[in-house]
Amino acid sequence: MLRFPSKAFGVLTGLLLLPSLIMAQTEPNHINLAANGTDFISSPSYPGSYQNNLDIQWIIQTVQDFRILLSFYAFITERNDHLSAGDGIDSANSSTRLLLWSGNSVPPDTRSTGNAMWIRFTSDGFGTRSGFSLSAQSVGSSCVLNSCLNSGTCQPMGWSGFTCECLNGFIGTRCEIKLNNLAANQSINITSPSYPSNYQSNLDIQWVIQTAEDFRIVLSFHAFNTEIDFDYLEVGNGRDSTDSSTRVFRWSGSSLPPDTLSTGNAMWLRFISDSSSRYKGFSLSARSIVSLATVTTPTATTTTPATKTTNPAATTTSPAATTTIPATTTTNPAVTTTTPAATTTTPATTTTNPAVTTTTLSAASTVTIPTLAATTKAIDTLVGKVAGGAAAGGVLLVVILLLIFLIRRCRKSNSQRTVRAPDIPSALTDTHIYAVPEAVYDINIGGADAAVYAN
Repeated sequence: MLRFPSKAFGVLTGLLLLPSLIMAQTEPNHINLAANGTDFISSPSYPGSYQNNLDIQWIIQTVQDFRILLSFYAFITERNDHLSAGDGIDSANSSTRLLLWSGNSVPPDTRSTGNAMWIRFTSDGFGTRSGFSLSAQSVGSSCVLNSCLNSGTCQPMGWSGFTCECLNGFIGTRCEIKLNNLAANQSINITSPSYPSNYQSNLDIQWVIQTAEDFRIVLSFHAFNTEIDFDYLEVGNGRDSTDSSTRVFRWSGSSLPPDTLSTGNAMWLRFISDSSSRYKGFSLSARSIVSLATVTTPTATTTTPATKTTNPAATTTSPAATTTIPATTTTNPAVTTTTPAATTTTPATTTTNPAVTTTTLSAASTVTIPTLAATTKAIDTLVGKVAGGAAAGGVLLVVILLLIFLIRRCRKSNSQRTVRAPDIPSALTDTHIYAVPEAVYDINIGGADAAVYAN
């Protein structure tokens, strides 16, 4: 029986089909697995490139009450070259198909529903790749999902149950979680698979980090580059990544996530990628710190070059203010008081009394009395001289105060000017001889009393 690949090339001339290349399908390869047995299957020439126009089948069977589990290790095909797998032994029955795969991502683990399974690989006439590598394992019904990852061992528990015995350093129902134990103040590095090369497609990887009681965990990111929105890293508190309430953030793209501090002594991380684009991934460090420690988030520091401004010393030269007060000269013509002499036709008679001295003024006697105007003139002259040579306001103030004092003193002296009339004995009252009273002026100048008599 001949089977033609779906993409054989030929030229149709009338009713005649002339294929350029026809490859007949060989008989299926039969593989019998003992209970818990394992066999390995790969594409032709793997890890070299397979050929064009292939159509190859495998039929895998195992004992009753066991199932067949396919686990893939590598997968790279041209887009139109496919691997398919299904239940039973008839690959022509599309209703039994469980898997149809091509491209560069690794297919998920696939299990049969019974004790038989078929696999088929086809390639077209254009381009080839390295192909695939997988294992087929006979598993008990309770371990059909086998999903004991990271070399964990599946242990059946009844018909439907199973447990995974994980190697040291892995935890989880399927040994899918990498466990990292941090001693106090210890630090470890965690990266995406193959970092700094690109990570693989269809990843679902988890880490749990735990440290001593009364310590916390701080994550610091050094690099981050994933396909935005589709490939992402999740971080949360505790050990259960399925509890969304513990999640701190989900991050994707090319910007660095912030430093993150746990609320307790454990944190979980989960990295997921889809089947399309692949990037370098991430690199981070996890450090154990005491619970009272404060995480210091690096701060962006902006350094502004110091601006040097040279201002020459501002020098203000004010010429010495010289105020010249011209001496004020007040000229008060001397006040001359002339008292006409009293003339009596009676010859002058002088009576000498021991207590009374009578002086008769001659007609030509003239008395000059210093007046306030004259005193003011002298003071003005003094002030003019002082003010003209004074360079400070303090001296001027003293002079003004002195001026006020002298003026008040002069006014007081003038108000005290008196004319004393000498006692005239009653015996002389009948005579007509009169004496001009003696005029006495008391003047205090410069603190000394002086008496001026007018004779």
